[in-house]
Amino acid sequence: MFVLPSLSAQSVSKEQLKKLNDIVGSYYTELDNRVAIEEEKRKGKPQEEQLGWSYVVISPFIYKYACISYEIREYIDPIVGKSVVIDREGNVVVSSGFDLTKNDKIASIGVSSFAPEFIYSDRSTKEETVYDAYLGKAEKNDSVRCSYFRGDCIPRYKRSYSDDGLNGIVDGNNGKVILPRKYHDVDMLCYGLFKVLNNEYRCALSDSNGVFLTDFIYDGIKSFDELYLTRETIMSEPSNGRAFAAMLKSKWGVIDNKGNVLVPLIFDDKYNYPQAGFWNGELAFVYGLVNNEGYVCDGKGNKVCGVGKDKKAYFWQNSNVVVGKIEGAISQIDTIYDAKGDVTDRLAVNKNLVWHFKDSKWTLKNGKGKKIAGPFDHYKFYRQGHVENVFVVGNGDKWGMIDNAGKILIPIEKLRVDFNGCGNVEVQENKEYSQIYSYEGKQLTEEKLANDFVAGTGLDFHRYGPKQPEARWFKNTEGKWGLCRLKDMKVIVPFVCDTYPGGMSSSELKFGMATAFYKGRWYFINELGEGLPDEAYQQNK
Repeated sequence: MFVLPSLSAQSVSKEQLKKLNDIVGSYYTELDNRVAIEEEKRKGKPQEEQLGWSYVVISPFIYKYACISYEIREYIDPIVGKSVVIDREGNVVVSSGFDLTKNDKIASIGVSSFAPEFIYSDRSTKEETVYDAYLGKAEKNDSVRCSYFRGDCIPRYKRSYSDDGLNGIVDGNNGKVILPRKYHDVDMLCYGLFKVLNNEYRCALSDSNGVFLTDFIYDGIKSFDELYLTRETIMSEPSNGRAFAAMLKSKWGVIDNKGNVLVPLIFDDKYNYPQAGFWNGELAFVYGLVNNEGYVCDGKGNKVCGVGKDKKAYFWQNSNVVVGKIEGAISQIDTIYDAKGDVTDRLAVNKNLVWHFKDSKWTLKNGKGKKIAGPFDHYKFYRQGHVENVFVVGNGDKWGMIDNAGKILIPIEKLRVDFNGCGNVEVQENKEYSQIYSYEGKQLTEEKLANDFVAGTGLDFHRYGPKQPEARWFKNTEGKWGLCRLKDMKVIVPFVCDTYPGGMSSSELKFGMATAFYKGRWYFINELGEGLPDEAYQQNK
């Protein structure tokens, strides 16, 4: 069944979609015609002079604009190409093309994966021009060459750069210079805070007014959120720019967003900065290597515990450090420490709930120590975060979920149960497929979802900035893709779409639009799932 999500201010009507997809169709027609001409020219010629491959591709709408391109290649090298940037009405705002069979220079348009921009590249002169996709216009930056910072989903700030390789920062709304173009490099650590590298390769922290919060004394400054968003870590929650890792003379520590040192620079490993745990807006714990041994301190630098070379430390809220091994879904706990470094056998969920760990078993108890549920072989405390009403538990190699009253919501007979970061629960039913459940234990999906795609869907670093998408694509066990709304897993586009030869099926739903690959070609679709040919929707009626 289909669901018709509520319209937003960015909605695109069926009429607009038809016009947009007709433009995409014209690119396929133009490509086919040109391929036929090129193949005719190459009849009877050696294999190395034959055509390699050709394609049409479209980018998702980033705020107001999208990009359509086609290219024909002779093996690896492009020979013919055309690109256009269009608005939601189908009007062309930027276009380019090249035809090397006529000795034209190459000029193409690419789309950034991390910020709302289009990059016009002239490959003969190696010059690039960045076009704005957020402020409602597409203007050349002739006087100041700029680009957006990676991950700046709301692009207030731009990196300005010059031919001599020097960098600065300008305000994306009014072009006002925040930092002049005289630095070796600049990078945005979070909205309004920047790492600035001078010509001596020393780092400093700057705010959005160009005021330096530290001197140029550090060898490196890193955002903890980059680690948090790109792979599983021990962090309880993102830092949101509250603190940063700072390195001096191959030793790491932690500074806050005012430039003050929170944790002294004591951690080893020049190439791997320490990991941090934040809770309710505060730095709770930091974990790294000291003298090649695992070491945990609190948010003020006081030692909590040591960690063996073959062990890991996992932070529980702001009150505990759990040391042990995590191998797949099976956890082996060695020791639990409280925030002062004393050994304990309890993880407090809140004032009224506690998990008691004894004899390698987990038991849920109330504040007075009375048993509520358990004992269980496993309690999946990591990734649990602020969730206090449901818990993932396991016995042997099987997993399930209970609530805070001990009621079984998902039977302890599943191969894998995980919170997915989108307010739902991923459940691997068996070796064949997975399903998505609610926190109430209700199965939300009717399709059997492929195990190799479901895992970790809510923890991905999403394209076009870290903003959570409204919906994303899932693959079923038959290899077909459908677009599901994340909050309730309602199907917006049925499971009829194909896998693009390059490996991607389509884009997530953001800014009211997405793209879909169906029967060998791309389509734009709106937040209602409209845009594919009528036949695509018939099987779900």
